[in-house]
Amino acid sequence: MARRKKAQLYDIIQKIIYLYENEKKDFRTIESILRTEGYDISKSAIHRAYKDYSEAAELYNKWWDKIEILVQQTQNKPTSFMLSSLVAILTQKSFRVH
Repeated sequence: MARRKKAQLYDIIQKIIYLYENEKKDFRTIESILRTEGYDISKSAIHRAYKDYSEAAELYNKWWDKIEILVQQTQNKPTSFMLSSLVAILTQKSFRVH
């Protein structure tokens, strides 16, 4: 089993995202804030966690855009056509992930 990253272990990814995106803090400042709150986490671990989040969010947005286009193009078609198209997209995604 792979080791969990510290940000996941401490369940502070959302806090990191909030501090970086909303409060415009840099990673060094976020490290300092989290250390004063008792978390043993480095600047590089925080940066990696944010990078992983950013990549996952970008992938999610791309897939969401594809699904929105699918719904728009098939909204006047029979439901079975829309479902078979959605299954095709999800199958394509699952083969890429594994």
